[in-house]
Amino acid sequence: NELKEFDEAATAFAESLVLFRKNLPSNHPELAMTLNGLGVSLANQRKVVEAKDAFNEAVKIQHESLPPGHPAMIGTLENCALAHKQLGEYEAALKMFEEVDQTLRKHVPAEHPHLKQTSAHIQMAKNGLNGNPAGLDLNPPKN
Repeated sequence: NELKEFDEAATAFAESLVLFRKNLPSNHPELAMTLNGLGVSLANQRKVVEAKDAFNEAVKIQHESLPPGHPAMIGTLENCALAHKQLGEYEAALKMFEEVDQTLRKHVPAEHPHLKQTSAHIQMAKNGLNGNPAGLDLNPPKN
C-alpha cells in the first residue's frame, strides 16, 4: 500500500530528525534536507498542513545556512509553495514561486522546462489571489 510506504518514510525522516537535532547545529543543511523529505512524505499522505510546517522550517534553515540563490533551495521552496497554494495561501505561495523563478534563472538556460513550470505556478498563485484559483476565464468573449 502506497500510503503505508509514505507513513513509514515519514516515520524514518522524523526519527532521523530527532538524531540530527541532537548532533548537528540548528541551521545545518542536513536538517533542511530531512525536513524536506518529511514534508514530501506528509504531503503524499494528504497531511498538507504538517507538510507545510516541515517545508517552512526547511526553507528557514536553508535561508540561514546557504548563500542567497543557492540551487539546493529550489526543491524545498517549490514544495513549500505548492503546500501553501494547496491550502489557499496564495500570497505566500506566490512569494516562494517567485524566489524559485529568480533562483532558476541564475542556474538554467532560458528555455529550460522548469522555468515554464514555475511560470505556470506563479500564474496559478496570482489567479488564486484574484479569487480565481482554477484560472477560469471569468469574462468570456461576447459574440
